[in-house]
Amino acid sequence: NAEGFDVAELEFPVSPGILNSNSNLKEALKVYRLLKSNEKVFGLNGNSFNVLGMLSGGHLAARLVQKLNEMEQPEQLILISPSNMDETLKGTVFPSAMPPVHPNARLFVSFFKNEKSVWIHSGQEYLKIWKGYDGETSFQLLTDSVTFSGKNFNAFSPAFKLHDLLKKFVESKPVKQIDSKNPAAVAVEG
Repeated sequence: NAEGFDVAELEFPVSPGILNSNSNLKEALKVYRLLKSNEKVFGLNGNSFNVLGMLSGGHLAARLVQKLNEMEQPEQLILISPSNMDETLKGTVFPSAMPPVHPNARLFVSFFKNEKSVWIHSGQEYLKIWKGYDGETSFQLLTDSVTFSGKNFNAFSPAFKLHDLLKKFVESKPVKQIDSKNPAAVAVEG
């Protein structure tokens, strides 16, 4: 594209139920590993391998990275208004999407201010755990738009702040900072 990125888009059915969700995850893992192991065959740039998901795709992207070993992880995981991050494993209180225990990818999470508050809260919890595992994170709560769930517009348009924030994040160099206080031990307001 004009920004110099190669993009592969995974389309998947969205419907309730863990069976469908697990089927989508299996397909996403298969496609991710195929692309990652065949960058030259597909003519991919190869300078950086990132995963981006919006809404339910954000939830799927988070679950995908959770299943990858340290060597398979992308350079960056970008979650834009990830939905259903509050979903738990059946019969438990454990989130169905958890960060990898040893995150190598840099994490970017953003929401528009008037998205569902439970999504924002659970996205912050996910980010907090990621950082607690010593991963690099960035959180953005955007105020320049209405919620885009179910609407047909380009959230990446230069008209929105998200465009510049993503560009800056993707082009920046990793900075590993280890705080003395583990952020996973601090409750998120809400």
